[in-house]
Amino acid sequence: MVLTSVPTPHGTEPTAMTASLAIASSLALAWIAQEPAAAPDRPTNRLGNPSVEAGTDQPDAWRQSAGVAGVKYLWDSTVAADGKRSLSIRKEGERFFPFAAWQQDVAHDGRAVKLHFGALIKSAAAHKAVLDVGFLVDGKQTGHQWAAYVGAKTGGDPPAEHDWLWCSGVVAVPAGTQQLRLALQMWGPGQVWFDRLAATIVDAATPTTDAAATPAQPASAYGELPQPAVAVVDASLPAPLALEGDSQRRYYLIPARGKPPTKGHALLVVLPGGDGSADFRPFVGRIAEQALGEDFVVAQLVAPAHPKSAELVWPKRRDKVPTVKVATEDFIAQVIAAAQKAHAVDAERVFLLGWSSSGPACYATVADAAASVRGAFVAMSVFHAQQLAKIEGVAGRAVYVLHSPDDKIPLSFAQTAVQRLAAAGAKTELATYEGGHGWHGDVFGQIRTGVRWLEAKATPRRAGK
Repeated sequence: MVLTSVPTPHGTEPTAMTASLAIASSLALAWIAQEPAAAPDRPTNRLGNPSVEAGTDQPDAWRQSAGVAGVKYLWDSTVAADGKRSLSIRKEGERFFPFAAWQQDVAHDGRAVKLHFGALIKSAAAHKAVLDVGFLVDGKQTGHQWAAYVGAKTGGDPPAEHDWLWCSGVVAVPAGTQQLRLALQMWGPGQVWFDRLAATIVDAATPTTDAAATPAQPASAYGELPQPAVAVVDASLPAPLALEGDSQRRYYLIPARGKPPTKGHALLVVLPGGDGSADFRPFVGRIAEQALGEDFVVAQLVAPAHPKSAELVWPKRRDKVPTVKVATEDFIAQVIAAAQKAHAVDAERVFLLGWSSSGPACYATVADAAASVRGAFVAMSVFHAQQLAKIEGVAGRAVYVLHSPDDKIPLSFAQTAVQRLAAAGAKTELATYEGGHGWHGDVFGQIRTGVRWLEAKATPRRAGK
């Protein structure tokens, strides 16, 4: 990907930073996954509890460095970029050493790689704060590199005083590293808050950055899981397939882990949120492994390249985007046909999963009487009944809607969706979760529950619609 995240990022992609800026909006600000964060939330977020929402008395996964005189560590419930919590450090006095830090260690496999580390940061009279990546071997730190810097950079500069900004950088991880120590460090006096953190492996060709010279970006410029303005590639993954060699119709097909039942495999067609890019492949892979039964084949669509906005990543027939020749509803149908040709698929167990930017396209497809889907799982998205050609097409199908009451997208969209679709003959269910826009909490458990509900509620076509 390019950028980023959370998010998208709810997301990002084409040229990267340019594309990511284009897809952001106040309603689409999201983090792809708590794990991700989830954003998210996409490349895998190496951090535990990246949204810092989880925990009882202390934030899960995060620990404080040694106590420092004049320093107060806060798991702040009064200040947050997204959700209800942030991590904060307040330091008094003019001492710059020792530094104070919130930090966590994550396992690494010893490869020499590039790591992108970033966070939304808010500051108040902060003289010096950094995002630091430490390299550990046999439990001992052998080196470190700053990924981002907040504060006065040269003599005479004022301390940093700003609302939420995305601060990030790319560092080179030496070969042999067994653990990464990802730290939110406070050196000089002042106060900083950290939220929506992300640490992801990026392509080896990605240039490293100078923490002091890399400018922060507006928080609103990013979707689910922010990424650097470079392509993010997992070399271990295959390239997406292309229908009839068409680069506008790319998709991944993830085989089932088990043998097909008598009537064939179930098929889950996934339209990622955010920018819908190929960077969601690792997250979708974890959905296949952790949320679905062994008889599921998974098809992940890649959003077509076109000038995107947060509201139109997945163009529908009614949108008539000149640069996109195949509307999303037809793209879905073509991928389903390709999956059925490659695998034994039970036509009665074909479902959609979409979130954020892909929600409208999922609603349009499940309401299309000609579509070969039996249900749809739509999370954290808007709903506009007037965008559905004939809502009656949803009769006999199942629609599971997941939404957070804390989402920037009002819960009323989800409530209207289940009401209008139920009135049109669909089986509907609305489930809620805490944490705001993006995947939070037991992400794969939530997806598992929703998909199982679809399987139980969708009316087989042979029984009539």
